[in-house]
Amino acid sequence: MTMGSERRDQPRFRAEMRTDLVASGRTILAVTRDISSTGICVDCSKSLAPGTPISLTIGLPGFADKLRLEAHVVWTTPLSGMFQVGATFDQLDIPKSKALRAVIRILSREAARDLGAKKSVPRSVDDFFDPGDLENA
Repeated sequence: MTMGSERRDQPRFRAEMRTDLVASGRTILAVTRDISSTGICVDCSKSLAPGTPISLTIGLPGFADKLRLEAHVVWTTPLSGMFQVGATFDQLDIPKSKALRAVIRILSREAARDLGAKKSVPRSVDDFFDPGDLENA
């Protein structure tokens, strides 16, 4: 599949966050390019074959906690001496799904703010969740 023919079901949000990526028992420092509820794109120093299982530990913006997600590589592209890697998240449990949605809400509000919208940015994890989140997860 070429980059131009990719079809995405979920919106992606630009995000530059330090990410520890583990593949085949090796930790590779990576930086996210963008993220959605179903996958992530990172820049890293190693080429990874499609299908490779990976673990990502993402530093959350504004929080001391880190989010660990399991995924598998869908594609890798050389990029200026580095590699851009696209991955799809594996099945997320409820806490990880809620945490990922929280990250995406922060990023979507930042994107709206960058476009001139006047939206408040939540200050605590509790600000991200509606009472029905457990039923919808």
